[in-house]
Amino acid sequence: MKKKIETVIIMALGGGFVSWLILISTTVHIPILVSVLVGMGLGLMQPKWGMYYVLGFFGIVLLSISLLQDQGLVPKEKDVMAFCKYAVIGTSLVAGFIGSLTKKLF
Repeated sequence: MKKKIETVIIMALGGGFVSWLILISTTVHIPILVSVLVGMGLGLMQPKWGMYYVLGFFGIVLLSISLLQDQGLVPKEKDVMAFCKYAVIGTSLVAGFIGSLTKKLF
């Protein structure tokens, strides 16, 4: 039970951090790198249910971006935000799969 709570906390904090990075970033590299690291961490922490946590992570990213924009935070580059917002799901899902596969194999 403690491991699940830790995973949910990492998912929530990682989602908020990635969404903030998407809004302040001028390039796509840093937000995608952080999303890959969070996705791999979620896959390593919960190899059986890691994909569901990664989908929750993506939901938190979308929700956080809309909440931060409602609070008045304007993205520096709208094209970067539009690309990163949906590129995060693919990269974090692949990283979560690799993390869970690594945990199961070793």
